[in-house]
Amino acid sequence: MIRVVDWRGNTLSVGMPVIFGAPDTPEEIANQTGIISEIGEPDVLYNPVTDADDGGYGLTIVVKFPNGDTEKVWAGVTHLDDHEEEYLASDDLEVAAPST
Repeated sequence: MIRVVDWRGNTLSVGMPVIFGAPDTPEEIANQTGIISEIGEPDVLYNPVTDADDGGYGLTIVVKFPNGDTEKVWAGVTHLDDHEEEYLASDDLEVAAPST
């Protein structure tokens, strides 16, 4: 089982609204709220310095915004065993609070 979480431990999934970056005002929050459009397959990250696949293990999350722009966020592995994998998204991403 693969689980991807934000910095607060909330599970992330495709179609979920998220906030990108660190917006302060309600307008910034609205402009930086997008939908997870893709969670990639786990893979080894290529390191150009060593010219090898030793740059870490993780996956890429793609966030799409209402204006059509996209951002890619790296999620590094935090737990890996025979039955479970957990990946932590960079702190640029967190689950958006549901509207009330």
